[in-house]
Amino acid sequence: MAKDAVAAPIVGTTSFDKLKDLIGAVEVKLTEEDIKYLEEPYKPNSVVGHA
Repeated sequence: MAKDAVAAPIVGTTSFDKLKDLIGAVEVKLTEEDIKYLEEPYKPNSVVGHA
């Protein structure tokens, strides 16, 4: 919602209460710091404990 680009995540739910929670997400406001963190490239970590 913080970006001008159109984004339409596909959301499925199994109950009306969960749907109300999902709809409430449009009211969430992210800070610039939050957005910057979420847009950082993911850097995978090596797997530990598997041969």
